[in-house]
Amino acid sequence: WGETLAKLGKHQEAIAMYQKAIFNSQFYPDYPVARSTAYNLWADSLVALDQIDAAETVLRDGLAAFYLGNERSSANAMSHNALGKFLMKYRKDYKRAEYHLRQAIYLDDHPRYYAALQELMTKIIPGYKELNAEFKQQAIQNKQQAEIVKPDIQSILEQSPLLQSLP
Repeated sequence: WGETLAKLGKHQEAIAMYQKAIFNSQFYPDYPVARSTAYNLWADSLVALDQIDAAETVLRDGLAAFYLGNERSSANAMSHNALGKFLMKYRKDYKRAEYHLRQAIYLDDHPRYYAALQELMTKIIPGYKELNAEFKQQAIQNKQQAEIVKPDIQSILEQSPLLQSLP
């Protein structure tokens, strides 16, 4: 419900829903990812209300809410990713942002976490964006060349003496 309220611009009401999900033990006690999501959405609503300092506090509280462990790694990764993106965008603190973005990847090697780290690299490494684009173009060209020389498996099988000797 909180996300719907936030999309309607009712951020205070959305925050109340997020807080209920986080602090009321009957809601999601065994679902750390749901609780982590609630912290991150709460911070998004605070940003929408231009409460940047409060949003950072909520993100840090969300990160501290889960101890490290295998069953919590996805929740921790989500929290690190959200805090890293926040630090990059609102604080321009690229060093701490990089730490949190890398922690997200370390904890849960999900492809969605690489995009934020790539974005950060374009901000802190001169020429990274151009170099990355060049690598992507080379990969596309290599794939196209591989498709051009890709053998026709059916004709190879038909010409195989071993397969022709089978009944």
